[in-house]
Amino acid sequence: MSAMWQDCDRHGLRGNSNVLRMLLGREPASFERVAAAFAAG
Repeated sequence: MSAMWQDCDRHGLRGNSNVLRMLLGREPASFERVAAAFAAG
């Protein structure tokens, strides 16, 4: 685990938005949309 977190610190956490779309079965929400929904309660 330590080696994994060190690698993430050095290189960031890479991902693929296409995989997220496939898992969700829809377009993922934007940060702004999620933040607005959270602020609205």
